[in-house]
Amino acid sequence: MNETRKPPTKEALKSRAVRILDKMMDDHEKAPSKGQFNKFLGKYNTTKNDVIKEATANLKLVNTISNLYGHGDVVTFEDEEDVKLPTISIDD
Repeated sequence: MNETRKPPTKEALKSRAVRILDKMMDDHEKAPSKGQFNKFLGKYNTTKNDVIKEATANLKLVNTISNLYGHGDVVTFEDEEDVKLPTISIDD
């Protein structure tokens, strides 16, 4: 079965970016600042920095997909050294 999917609209991609940012804020709030080894799981806990890195990678992917479909960037990343969090631009 070959189903053709409609390409995502810019609004759908913006909604996805907002969901990623919401999840990042929730996960960041719960995550520790320093990683601690969890003996039960046999790995380090996810830190605040890990949460930001994951969310940034996901937002960059949303931008890439948006550009592939000709919508332009959904999220604008600033090149400041101190701030690594992206800002979202909503054209309404």
